[in-house]
Amino acid sequence: QNAAECNRIGLPIGAYWLCHAINPETARQEADGCINAVSSYCLEYPVCYNIEQATINYAAQHGVTVTPALAAQFVQSFCSRVEELGYYAMFYCDRNFLHTYFPSDLSKRYALWYAYYGGQFDNTHCSIWQYTNQGHVPGIRTNVDLDLGFTDLPAIIRDAELNHLDGS
Repeated sequence: QNAAECNRIGLPIGAYWLCHAINPETARQEADGCINAVSSYCLEYPVCYNIEQATINYAAQHGVTVTPALAAQFVQSFCSRVEELGYYAMFYCDRNFLHTYFPSDLSKRYALWYAYYGGQFDNTHCSIWQYTNQGHVPGIRTNVDLDLGFTDLPAIIRDAELNHLDGS
């Protein structure tokens, strides 16, 4: 409903999917499910894979210990499948998760949406910085996440003819 209304009024949107993978193949299947869920909408922003502590907890409940190598495989499997399907892929994680689980070059291969609420930006290579989860927006009664974009993602997506913005 929210996506349809945003499309109707011309508000640019993207999508994100919370990682509940237990192996690279389930991450790939999640990409298929995500794209199936969003393919009827106009996405001017990326399709983002949200990988965080909830991912680790979910995997542990299924007998899987997520190592740094496995976490990187989850992101690579999801994002590469999203790209195969013609969409712009990115991943989301917080500072601790980034430094604990990912090699430093992963955010150079895939765009990073980075959550760090430490005050000043720490110069992490990212496209979007989520700087608080306690923001205020008129018309919303609860705290919201607030972000700063460092990259013109809609222009990149449009110029690369991704996200099926051309109607294909």
